[in-house]
Amino acid sequence: MEEETNDDAEKKRIDALQASITYSPPYTDDNKVYEYRWVQVPRTVLRQYDMKHERSHLLQEAEWRALGLCMSRGWEHIDFYGTDRLTWVFRRRLDEKKKKQAEMVEKD
Repeated sequence: MEEETNDDAEKKRIDALQASITYSPPYTDDNKVYEYRWVQVPRTVLRQYDMKHERSHLLQEAEWRALGLCMSRGWEHIDFYGTDRLTWVFRRRLDEKKKKQAEMVEKD
């Protein structure tokens, strides 16, 4: 039987974390400038965050990716929601194509 390598163990850890993270569907602001989403993280992710950062530190993309969050590029961590800090708020600027799509959905 083969031994599990550190890379294999890390991949299993990240896979388990990713399965326990909940992502809201993106939604837009009234001005169609940004889209937002909420991400609920498990306490294990919050503990990792707390070990490395001050309580109010907003994460850069490389930092939240290292904690196991998986989203497309361009999302910016802008806030925590709730006293337990398990819900993180992200936003990204809408490009022109997405602005038009959001306007079309609103008209329907």
